[in-house]
Amino acid sequence: RQDEQFEPEAAMQRTEAATVETLIHAQICDALAAAAREASARPPGEEATGWLASRVASAVEGGAEREEAVRSAWALWTGCTRQAREALRAEGLAMASPLGIRPTEEEVERLCDAAALALGRGEVPHADLVARSSLRSWLTAREAPEIDAALLAAAEAAARDAPAQEE
Repeated sequence: RQDEQFEPEAAMQRTEAATVETLIHAQICDALAAAAREASARPPGEEATGWLASRVASAVEGGAEREEAVRSAWALWTGCTRQAREALRAEGLAMASPLGIRPTEEEVERLCDAAALALGRGEVPHADLVARSSLRSWLTAREAPEIDAALLAAAEAAARDAPAQEE
């Protein structure tokens, strides 16, 4: 607006605050990655790391020591991933694909991260619910193109055979 004046000092303070926030976030993410290395574990995905970093930052703002906040966040994450992995394995064994499609190890890790994140955030009450939902969504996404291709091939074959039957 024209009636407002640009205040360089206020703008500089906002920029400095954003820079400090970014630096602190990066340090927390590095600490979480170090916790994963110490545990010989795969680090969480980007979304989960951001969520964990926010938990750590909130705990530190509340007076906790950063190292303790990182340990606590890592313990939460490992608990959630353990529950998610066990539930995904149980659901995966129970849920058979008619087409014989099985998730790769990389897909299982992505499903596990998503399920653990939903558990950690409290978005779902039980690991088995999020595992079942995640696997069904994954399976539907993987099977749909194969089913569509099979239906198209069947329709094309029927169209080719139709003129021969009319004669």
